[in-house]
Amino acid sequence: LAVGHYHASQYTAAGELFALSLQSARDVGDVGSMATNSVNLGAVRFHLGDPGGAAEHYQRAAKLARRAGRISTDVQARSNLARLHIYLGLYERARKEIEEALRDAEAAGLKHLQAQLIGAMGDLAARTGEPEAALERYNETIERYRELGQDREVAEAHLDAVEALLGFETPEAASRASERLELARKQIDREGLEDFRARLQLLEARLRIANGDAVGATSQLETALATARNAGDRDVEWVVLTALGSAYEVQEAG
Repeated sequence: LAVGHYHASQYTAAGELFALSLQSARDVGDVGSMATNSVNLGAVRFHLGDPGGAAEHYQRAAKLARRAGRISTDVQARSNLARLHIYLGLYERARKEIEEALRDAEAAGLKHLQAQLIGAMGDLAARTGEPEAALERYNETIERYRELGQDREVAEAHLDAVEALLGFETPEAASRASERLELARKQIDREGLEDFRARLQLLEARLRIANGDAVGATSQLETALATARNAGDRDVEWVVLTALGSAYEVQEAG
């Protein structure tokens, strides 16, 4: 039930249920379940705008997982912590966390987490101004997810690549973003990944802005806003509202 609330972007409700599960695990001394619930609570705290609380949960989860001998939960917690460090601009800490977690994932044969951490390396490269390195990592993570048959993760990695390309604000990058966006759209349509729809529409609007189509971008952003609100996706909703403000300013200036 908690996971259902989480995927529906109902983070407060999800957090309450994960907290109850954590307490139940604590009551019976189930350290492994305590670790898992701490990872989940970290994700909830991040989406609720509390990165400090998220970091505490991830760090606690990694320690609990090591006590319980759950290497996969330990690596997952550190992978999430690395992405949080990227979000906060703590790039060297993120790099160190990724390298250590990836080493452990490879030693344990955790292929899904290997792919996830390589994607994090792509995020880090994108944030530190290394577009080619970022795309190389995204390509690698996409191939690894394909081999594992994880279509959802493939689509998400395509979206990550598009976002990275749009951040470089050059005509060449916009052209490459358009190609990637089409791949993402096909994957989302084919697999029925409707929870990615708002983000897809947001990136389509950003591509229109990059190509100088402020009017078309505004219409697309309004569509993305409605999609995000219907899905309860507050993260995308906030980004769309910010982009809409910029689009309106461009139109007024024109």
